Amino acid sequence: MQELLPVVDDDDRLIGKATYEECHEKGLRHRGSTIFIFKDGTCKELLVQIRGKKARNEAGRLEVCGGHATFGDTYLETAKRELQEELFHERVLPNLKFEKLFKTRLDNDVPGNHEYNEIFRTFYGGPFFPSPDEVDRVFFVKIDELLTDIKTNPEKYTACLVFYLKEMKKLEIV
Repeated sequence: MQELLPVVDDDDRLIGKATYEECHEKGLRHRGSTIFIFKDGTCKELLVQIRGKKARNEAGRLEVCGGHATFGDTYLETAKRELQEELFHERVLPNLKFEKLFKTRLDNDVPGNHEYNEIFRTFYGGPFFPSPDEVDRVFFVKIDELLTDIKTNPEKYTACLVFYLKEMKKLEIV
């Protein structure tokens, strides 16, 4: 049975459900969550991951943890599930505090992605146990170095990560 995603209207109200493929092929608006994991409370080092070779899109590019909501899940439940699946493969998820930073809507900023996304932040220095199917490698990078590298080498990063970092910069979160 295929995983179903919540389909929502322009105001993020639930109007149905559809598969991942249907959402992306038909441009149906759906939900997702993203988690920015900082090494500590200074927020100077961010955990990034290299997307696995089996990723549906943008394999090999740098991103942060996150993914699509499944039908019936809240944004926070989605964030915790994605963190478990991607970075604590077959391990117990540590008791982490999640802080909601903001909610955004992806449209023209990330082509082909019609999604509401809640962005969360947590603090954890490791260790991590990445899923071999989803993540090739994880490492911390200094925010200022990351922002500089994105300007020089934008092709190394997922479109979503670039968009979220721009939004965080506007809100003076990073």
